[in-house]
Amino acid sequence: MTTRPASPLSCLAAEALPALFASLAAVPAGPAAPSRVTVFPQVGPIETRDGRRYRIDAATLVARFKADGLKLPIDLNHASEIRAPKGEAVDVIGWVTGLTADGAQLVADVEWVEPAKAAETIRRHPYVSPAFLHTEAGEATWLKSVALVPSPALAGQVALASAGPILEETRPMKSVLALLGLQETASETAALAAVQALQAKIVDPATVVAKAVHDETLAKLSAATTELTAIKAAAGKAEVEALLEQALKDKKIVPAQREHYAALCATAGVDSVKKLLAASPALLGASGLDAHTPKDGSDVNPVVLAAKGQALQSELAAKGVVVTISEAIDQVLAARS
Repeated sequence: MTTRPASPLSCLAAEALPALFASLAAVPAGPAAPSRVTVFPQVGPIETRDGRRYRIDAATLVARFKADGLKLPIDLNHASEIRAPKGEAVDVIGWVTGLTADGAQLVADVEWVEPAKAAETIRRHPYVSPAFLHTEAGEATWLKSVALVPSPALAGQVALASAGPILEETRPMKSVLALLGLQETASETAALAAVQALQAKIVDPATVVAKAVHDETLAKLSAATTELTAIKAAAGKAEVEALLEQALKDKKIVPAQREHYAALCATAGVDSVKKLLAASPALLGASGLDAHTPKDGSDVNPVVLAAKGQALQSELAAKGVVVTISEAIDQVLAARS
């Protein structure tokens, strides 16, 4: 039989949460706080007003207390079970230093943190409410803490279980229940069923792609991506070649600059190089060769003609006559005709 953690809020939601405390006993009133309080006014089978049943075995709780060797906190309104799990501060007003069976009762030896104030606190919170863990069958296994509370849960007899309303902010697991599409008052059984349904959906063959299909799809996608990259690269290369050929024809660059502009296209982009070439002037003027036909009908060697033009230009410059290379070539051609 497993032990389940319990919550003080279960008093109004027995189906959703296991109980954390069940029995209330009045603290003796007096001018001074008592050194002993009754934790459970009766042991054995007990039943809460909302119908929950537990079995309190004093020997089990005493043995666990002694085995732990720790004092148990006494607080107000079960702050140790409600506030502490949220990281909030808890004011402990006393400690249970001993636990003994006294006939049909379970009694605790108490050490108050501020004895002078404890009596007034007891007058405002006159009932003892123990918080304990229990098995699924309701058998108490561990007394966890003790609280002083202002209201009993059972009329006409020693009170059993805390009787306050469930506070929304202390309702555990409400976010998880919401994610499962359940109301925050849903039972543990409903929550488990929702989780199992979710797990079944995850492993449903209809919603799972076989590994072979997944791998084949990835391979095809990779091949298509590689092919597309190659196509784009080829198209880009053709565009660069056409751009540079036109630049050479327009005399915007010289052959020695071709590789430089090809690298510039790869780094700065073709559009940037297009703008650069559009704004650049022609590096060479027209040679005038296109309009001339040699007298003998043969092709003119442009290298020889350019050399003669440069020689004539230098000769005229020495005489103080300035001509362009085009004008010098025109004179060379005129002398041949």
